[in-house]
Amino acid sequence: GRGGGGDPVLGLDVSGKLYYCRRSTLLGINSTSGSSDSVSYFAARFGPDSMLDPDVAYTDERGREIYFIDRDAELFKFVMEYLRNRELPAAIGTFGENPNVWRALRREAEFFALDGLISLLKVTHSCSPDQDGSKGILYWLGTAKGKEQYVNPYTRGEVDVRGWFDEPNALKDNWMENGYMYYGSSECREMHVQHRPKSKRFLEDVAMGDNVYCLMGCDHAGERLPVIVDFRKIAVCPTHYSLRYGGCFGMQGDWNFDGSQDGSNWITLHEARDDKHLVGMNIS
Repeated sequence: GRGGGGDPVLGLDVSGKLYYCRRSTLLGINSTSGSSDSVSYFAARFGPDSMLDPDVAYTDERGREIYFIDRDAELFKFVMEYLRNRELPAAIGTFGENPNVWRALRREAEFFALDGLISLLKVTHSCSPDQDGSKGILYWLGTAKGKEQYVNPYTRGEVDVRGWFDEPNALKDNWMENGYMYYGSSECREMHVQHRPKSKRFLEDVAMGDNVYCLMGCDHAGERLPVIVDFRKIAVCPTHYSLRYGGCFGMQGDWNFDGSQDGSNWITLHEARDDKHLVGMNIS
C-alpha cells in the first residue's frame, strides 16, 4: 500500500486487463524527464500525500494489490508507455495515419490529467525548414493538409486574412480608378499567404504585374498597419517564419510579429527594431 514505504509493484485492472508497474512509474519519480504530473489521476489516487483511499479491489496470487480502473484497456497500454518514457508511443503512428487513435488517446490523457501527454497529442503536424524544404504550415494547408495539389490557403478557406484590410479606406481605395485593385480585395488577401513566388519580384509573380499593392502602399507605407492571419480551425506554435514584401517601401524600421489564441490578447513572438533586412521594393 501507499504507507508501506519503498517502491512496491502495483497491479492495475483496467476493465479486465491487468497491468503491473512500480508505484514510482505512476507518480513519475523515475521518469526520464525527472518531472511528475503533480495533479494527475495517479498522483491523486496513489501519491504519498493523497487524502484519497486508493481502493484496493483484490490481491493476486502473489499477494500484490490490484486496483480497478474503468477505462479503455487497449488504450491504457499507450498511457503506460508514456508514463515509462515520457514520449509519444511509436505504435500510435502519426495523426494522419491514425487520427481516431490520437483522438481517443487524447480523451484518456485528459481523464488521467496527464498534461504532458495532452500537449504531445495536440501537435498533429509539424514542419521545419529541414523537414519540408521551407514550405511551412501555410503550404501544408494549401495542399489540404498534404492530400491535394497546392491552392492558396485563403482561397481554400483554411485561413482568413484580416486587420486593416477591413477598414473602409482599404475597401474603397481611389487607386481603383487607375486600374489598381482594392487593398481589401480577395486578391490582396491571397497575396499575404501565397507560397513562395517564382522569383524575388514578389508583385510581378504573385499579383501578375504591378496592379495590386497591399500591406503598405505608397500612400501609407509608414503607418505599420496590422495584418492578421487567422488559422481558424487549428492552433499553431511557430518556430520559424519568412517574410516577402512588395510595394513602394520595404519593411525597414520597427515592427512586431505577434501571436494570439483569442484575437484579443497578443504576445510578441519577435520584435524588430531598426530592421534593415527588407529594404526597398519587391524584397524576399
